[in-house]
Amino acid sequence: MFKGSIIVHGHTYSYERLIGAVGAGSLLGIKVTLAASVTELLSVGWKASSIRHMFAIRSSSWRTDVGVTIMDTVHLSRILARVMSFGLAFVSFNWLRDLLTGATGIQFTLGNLPTVPQFLLGFFAYTFFDYWDHRLAHTRVLWPLHRFHHAATEFYVFTSQRVHPADISGIFVIVAPLVLLGISPDILFALTVFRVYLGSIQHSKIQSDWGWFGRWFIYSPTGHRLHHLLLADDTQTTCNFGLIPLWDHLFGTWHGGGNQQLPIGVNTPYRHGAWFFPDLWRDYCEFLGECRSEVLRLCGNRFNLLK
Repeated sequence: MFKGSIIVHGHTYSYERLIGAVGAGSLLGIKVTLAASVTELLSVGWKASSIRHMFAIRSSSWRTDVGVTIMDTVHLSRILARVMSFGLAFVSFNWLRDLLTGATGIQFTLGNLPTVPQFLLGFFAYTFFDYWDHRLAHTRVLWPLHRFHHAATEFYVFTSQRVHPADISGIFVIVAPLVLLGISPDILFALTVFRVYLGSIQHSKIQSDWGWFGRWFIYSPTGHRLHHLLLADDTQTTCNFGLIPLWDHLFGTWHGGGNQQLPIGVNTPYRHGAWFFPDLWRDYCEFLGECRSEVLRLCGNRFNLLK
């Protein structure tokens, strides 16, 4: 079964290399999660750590977090993303970059920069696009998919992995612009790994708000917990959307304060256990319903303009 190959867009990939890449990706994900767990452990101690909660408390919210993490590690999430997005998760934007270059004769690229400046500029751009992707996720149409992440009732380092498989807007809002900016694949990969680590830390049990550093440079878990605050109405405007506070300060969505005792979650009922697939399906159907309503609304507006 390890012999043979598959051809995709003119490129030949052997099964052996594909299987190796899947294994390497899974191992890397485990390493990043362990690194975040160790960081949290050194900060809060054994008693308050996510690792201890895994074995001693085992809350239902934790079971969902770990279940989704395992689903992502074995790449089941990617398979579901391909199916639920009707193949859109396969989209690569190198063709669009080549098309724009051919049409305009202009090729703007960050890939020619040295590694460190390229990473820093790439991180700056990544966090900007990530901020707006997160704002988009809280709109009426995409909220049913993003709500699955907000349904967590407690923070663990695994909560950052609690993402609906159909929630792929980041491919178009974050990855596409970076590809068009010509960032090198190695730097984009490094940024993605760093983002996963930051996300795990920001969903950890670390108590500190990190002072001025947390107010301006990188959100602390208490600062991000404000974003997850349980509200009377899930449609209410929230705060602290970014990976870094800068964009929230600039666009008026920053809010200070917060602590690990603030209640988090959503009002929509979730099973909060190992069997979360019915919730994924319900949220997906609600998302499709919102898409249908939006298409009908836009078509109705267009028809009224033509009358």
